[in-house]
Amino acid sequence: MRRFGGFEGKEVEKSEDRSGKGYRILVVEDDAVTSLFLHDMLRRLDHDVVALASTGGEAIRWAEAEQPDVILMDIWLAGPMSGIEAAGQIRQRLDIPVVFVTAHSDESTLRQAQATQPYGFVLKPFDQNDLRVAIEIALHKHRIDAQLRRSEQRFATTLKAIGEAVISTDARGVVDFMNGAAAALAGVAAGEAIGKPVASFLKLVDPASRQPLAVDQAWNGEAVLVDGTGREVPIVGSLANISTDRTEAAGQVMVLRDITEHRRMVELRERQRVEEIIAEVSEAERRRIGQDLHDGLGQMLTGVAFLCKTLEQKLAGKSQQESDEAKTISKLLGEALETARELARGLLPVPAQADGLVQALKSLADQITSQFQIECEFLDASSVRISDPGTANHLFRIAQEAVNNAVKHASPQRIDICLQAADATGCLTIKDNGRGISSASGRGSGLDIMRHRAAAIGGSLRVSADPGGGTVMTCFFPFNHD
Repeated sequence: MRRFGGFEGKEVEKSEDRSGKGYRILVVEDDAVTSLFLHDMLRRLDHDVVALASTGGEAIRWAEAEQPDVILMDIWLAGPMSGIEAAGQIRQRLDIPVVFVTAHSDESTLRQAQATQPYGFVLKPFDQNDLRVAIEIALHKHRIDAQLRRSEQRFATTLKAIGEAVISTDARGVVDFMNGAAAALAGVAAGEAIGKPVASFLKLVDPASRQPLAVDQAWNGEAVLVDGTGREVPIVGSLANISTDRTEAAGQVMVLRDITEHRRMVELRERQRVEEIIAEVSEAERRRIGQDLHDGLGQMLTGVAFLCKTLEQKLAGKSQQESDEAKTISKLLGEALETARELARGLLPVPAQADGLVQALKSLADQITSQFQIECEFLDASSVRISDPGTANHLFRIAQEAVNNAVKHASPQRIDICLQAADATGCLTIKDNGRGISSASGRGSGLDIMRHRAAAIGGSLRVSADPGGGTVMTCFFPFNHD
């Protein structure tokens, strides 16, 4: 036996043997006869009456304590609190559906009761079927409302989490939702924007005509967003009307994305592409000039030197002065020819053959050794063949820049150049035993140029400190063994 509130001295037995298909119900009724009648009717419908309450205060206490599935509430109750007021508090504090049981069906009473958003009405007098239908409908509506709330919460959480700016307005064009990304983009707190027209804190401008775009009409494309401070941000987005069964829109949803970073990356890629083209054209022009020096000027000087030698021999038995002048001219032509060859070698450092890069790197090592008295060695890599002349030239220039940087800035005693390959990756390494990476880090634009050359052949550049002292510069690049 268990005592239920609201009826002193009256005990109502709670069923201990239920089929398990009924609901837990709180009955709030100040008329004892009606209360017991409801109790018995609910028992016959296989429901469990968790408590009988007769006042609004008792209704709230029992609802908090028992958390019933549904509450049957009389609209007018004895005491200072009506059923309408009790239902309103329960709605604010607890998620329990309330069904009003009342004999009052006048418009004023119903309007007051509807303000609490009840889940149904049962008018007295009622029968068992009326009560059963009202309870089932109330619980069904409550389940649907709960699902809808969960969907709305999930949707709202998603909108808050996404990176795009999302703003929605009602039919009057007043903001009713704004996520954090939108607040950051517009430069206004979301709390300050809610309840205001979109145009009051931002405007969209056509990027070409600079004419304002309507913020209450469907739109899709690029624009410039101007916030309340006058800051301009390039954006891409869309604005769509919220459709209803009626002809007019119920509001708009605006989705915007800041493309400043995207444009910066596009410009960066375009600049890199132009730089690569310039580098390729520059390299081609350098090769052309070198070829002209070698095949044009070099051959002409060789021919003139041969004629001068012949003239020198003819003048050998004649005037001593003329013979000496011919010798001087022949000597100057020889020096000019050697200078032209040196210039051609500088412009065409890599011979146009499979092992041209290996030969060029060996020559570079020999040149550094003889010119600066620094032990510079090219480690044997006879198995590596670079057939592409563009790749070979970029790799040579990287090695040349790295070696010259080491000579100028690190004061090394030894420099090693190594070219090797494994699987589909080639590796060019320049290692010195100089002052180390701290000095290498400030070598001007040379490092940037080397990185650019590495990127131009699809590779990458890495600079690191050698554990034994000095600096190791490594260029990794795609390598085709064929």
